[in-house]
Amino acid sequence: MAYLPNYRWDLFISYAHKDERNFPPGWVSGFVGDLRMAIENGLSRPLEVFFDQAEQKAYNTIESILSEVRSSALLVVLATPSWIKSDWCARELREFLSTRADTTRVMVAEFRPPEGELTYPPTLPDNTRKEFYTRAGVKAVPLLMERGERDYQICIQTLAEDIRCRLLALAREDRPQAGAPDAAVAQAAAAVPAGAHSVLIAACTPDVADESDAVADYLASQGIAVLRPAEPLPPSREQFEMEFGAMLDRADVYIHLLGRKKGSANALGSSFTEVQLTMAEARGVETFLWLPDELDPHRIQDEEYRSILLRARNGSAVPELTRAVLDKLQEIQRAAEKPAPALDAAGMRAPVVLVNADPEDFDLAAELVQACADNDCITLLDDCEINEIARQNWADADVIAFVQGNVSPRWLTSRIINVHRERAIANSSGALRGQAAIYAPPPPKRVGMVAGGRIVELDLSQEWNPARFAQWVKATLCSQGPA
Repeated sequence: MAYLPNYRWDLFISYAHKDERNFPPGWVSGFVGDLRMAIENGLSRPLEVFFDQAEQKAYNTIESILSEVRSSALLVVLATPSWIKSDWCARELREFLSTRADTTRVMVAEFRPPEGELTYPPTLPDNTRKEFYTRAGVKAVPLLMERGERDYQICIQTLAEDIRCRLLALAREDRPQAGAPDAAVAQAAAAVPAGAHSVLIAACTPDVADESDAVADYLASQGIAVLRPAEPLPPSREQFEMEFGAMLDRADVYIHLLGRKKGSANALGSSFTEVQLTMAEARGVETFLWLPDELDPHRIQDEEYRSILLRARNGSAVPELTRAVLDKLQEIQRAAEKPAPALDAAGMRAPVVLVNADPEDFDLAAELVQACADNDCITLLDDCEINEIARQNWADADVIAFVQGNVSPRWLTSRIINVHRERAIANSSGALRGQAAIYAPPPPKRVGMVAGGRIVELDLSQEWNPARFAQWVKATLCSQGPA
């Protein structure tokens, strides 16, 4: 749970991945850990921090990362010349400020000052910048501070205090005014606000009522609309099915907490547990079944109810169940934000280009994606994590490129095999029109023929040139006709 409940992330760390490789090993990730600990020392709850070195494998497209930027309360920039030169980092800053035009939410830790004619974007505030370098020698060369030294600790504590004060101020601004209706009650109303995610929590038996309330309260605190059947249940099955069906139609996710016994039949003619679950499954709503740790389904005598319990997951209600529900809602949101196939002037589908990269080469791959986007291609960035979004991306792709920088030919071969296997499983209807290995600095060994077919090799290890890749894509698509 984020410290600020109205946001998915308290902090979004914006940095150039090149710095993680060029700085002493682990310096950037260690800095983020030190900063987080210093901030949390003055708060009542831990923070949720998006730092893509740790989080990236959960996401597959550029738009997914930008969605996390929009879901963050504060943006923390790790400023260096590499950050200034990165189009991707500039896009993160623009995306953040496009949703909240408040530069006081942007904090800057400067690791190295701009060089030559480089300048920071005018939207980057000066008042919150903290320098994590010292100058040495006659030429005053900037040297990165060593973690743990006295000056470093002072700078960390100062920046942490600025961030902590801003978080506390935002918490006060977001606090409901006296006399305002209870959030959980308001969100449980029948009308769900346009664009809001909603979950339906089934009516449950008394032995799991406390867990059901805890799940509802937590999800409501995260800005999720929570729907629950009114109690007592309607006197007739017809009325219950009408009201429950209306809630199912509005729900993105259905949650059913199961107790030691199924709900009684009453006027419904059969157990209200079975009635609700049957209706949810008939409508195809994403369903989560949960039961307490101490409940052993194999000890239940009722065979039909036992079969339901065996499909459920044991676990702690709030930490595990709600985390799974929030992850599913984010997956639904990413799928909804995926752009529809673009059409050109002739009404043809725009080509889809997939750029696959190891996390360490993410920033280079993002530049290739941007170069293709500038040439009117639908461009996706992928790290080969196998999930439903990745399978759909692989199935849709007309061209696939693999970025090989600080990785081995074996890594590239395994990625190509993976993509082609999953593409076959997905029964992709479109033929793959081209694939390439992009050799990024430092120069690697060539791979040539690999499993999955021959690939074109673009050696950009001596001169990084994303435009050359975009030209190859254009030539490949034009030579094989319209998509």
